[in-house]
Amino acid sequence: MQKSYLHKDCHSPVSWGVEPAAASPSGLPYRELEGYPLSDLARPKIIVRQTGENNIIFADWDSLNIIHDVMIEVMGSNNVIYLGSRTYIMKLRLVIQGHNNVLGFGERSHFGGNRMQISGSNCAIICGNGFGIQSNTMLLAKENGCRITVGDDCMFSTDIAIRTSDNHPVFDMKTKERVNMGQDVNIGSRVWIGENAKILKGVTLANDVIVGAASVVTRNAPANTVVAGAPAKVVKTGVFWYRHFALMEDYDPYNPTPWPYPA
Repeated sequence: MQKSYLHKDCHSPVSWGVEPAAASPSGLPYRELEGYPLSDLARPKIIVRQTGENNIIFADWDSLNIIHDVMIEVMGSNNVIYLGSRTYIMKLRLVIQGHNNVLGFGERSHFGGNRMQISGSNCAIICGNGFGIQSNTMLLAKENGCRITVGDDCMFSTDIAIRTSDNHPVFDMKTKERVNMGQDVNIGSRVWIGENAKILKGVTLANDVIVGAASVVTRNAPANTVVAGAPAKVVKTGVFWYRHFALMEDYDPYNPTPWPYPA
C-alpha cells in the first residue's frame, strides 16, 4: 500500500498526490496526516463504496472516535477526503459525485448524524477546527466549481441545509439563458446556526454571526450580528456568543482566540 502525507503547512492539494482545482484554503492548522488510497482503506466502522481511481483519504485514525458507521461514497476520480484528528463521529455520510474535489474538516470536530455531499467537479467542502454539527444537517456543494467553506469553532444545530445550488435550473423565457447559476457559500469563524435554518447559494456569513431558528438566509450577514426570519434580516448588532455558559474572564471578543477544548 502506497502512503502519502499531508503536512500542516501544505496549502495545495498538488502535494497530496492529486491535482483538484478546488485548492485547500491556506492557514488551516492541520497536523501531519497519513494518507492512503481510498481503494485500499480497511478500517472498522468505515464503509467505502467507490467507482473511479486516485481517490485519497487522510486521517489520524488513532485519535478518531467513531461510534457508528461512517459511510463514504465516491463516484469519480482524483478526489481528496480528510478527517481531522480528535474528532467525535456519531454517524456521518460523505458523498462525492464528480472529479477533482476536496471534502474535509479540521481537528476536534463533532458530528451527530450528518451528510456532506459534493455533486460536480472541482468543488470543495472545507470546514475548520472545532466544528460542531447536530443531526440531520446537510452541506451540499453542487455544480462545477462551487465551494462551501466554514471557519473555526462553528456550531450548527439540527435540520439545517446549506447549499450552493437551487438543484434545478431556471431559464429566462426570451433568451433561454440560465438565471440561477450555482454560487459559493462562505461561513466565517464562530458562527452559530439555529435549528431548521437554510443557508442558500451565494451567501457569506462573517465571523460571530448568529442565525435564528427556521431562518432562510439569502443575503450576506456582517460580523457580530443576529439574523432571523424568512428571508433573514439583521435583527441585532454588536453581539458575540460563546459555546459555554461560563465565559472565560480574559476572553476578548475584539481579538478572539480559539476556544478551549478537552485534551
